[in-house]
Amino acid sequence: MSTAISRSVAAAAAVLLVWGCATQTAENSNENVNARPTPSVSPTVEPSPSVTPSPSATPTTVATPTSYVEYENKAVGYRIQRPDKWYWQHYIRSQIGENSPLVDDYFMADRNTLPALGSEYLGRIVIEVSRRTAADVADSVASLTKTDATVGGITAARYEGIRNDETATNQTTVVYQFVKNGSLYRLIYAMENSTPADVAVFEDVVKSFAFTQ
Repeated sequence: MSTAISRSVAAAAAVLLVWGCATQTAENSNENVNARPTPSVSPTVEPSPSVTPSPSATPTTVATPTSYVEYENKAVGYRIQRPDKWYWQHYIRSQIGENSPLVDDYFMADRNTLPALGSEYLGRIVIEVSRRTAADVADSVASLTKTDATVGGITAARYEGIRNDETATNQTTVVYQFVKNGSLYRLIYAMENSTPADVAVFEDVVKSFAFTQ
């Protein structure tokens, strides 16, 4: 009897051993292989081509050409090509008042905001029509060089020079002056630290001056 029991126990132990091995094999076969960390691979870095920086070029400043639009002064009877997009103002006798008692008409234009009427400086470009005489304005052009010119078909005097006085420093001044129908016309350019290009804009305005009546 004891021999039979011993055989039964041995047989049972053998079965348990086989079952345990089978179970461990099954557990290993169910492992999620996708969860395994992928071996880290360092990316291959291609060397950047060597680039020699080109020397920086000095920027060239190019002046923007001035464009013009037609302006007609119907009160006096002339037209000009005035610089487009500049500040400009036209005053007639009733608006000028006691600021300049002998002046009948003012046209003024400037790249910058215009000063108030009555100021010593009225703007870069001024066209004045008045009841003055040449003697009345002689002092204002005494230090300037005079040459002959023509404006709107009328013989004119042209004055040019640099002013340095109590009211201006290094101010380029150009004045065209003539008389028509008893009125004194003065086309005036005045600008401190002016350039030839600045003066050229004024000369374009003078060349375009023409009477309409």
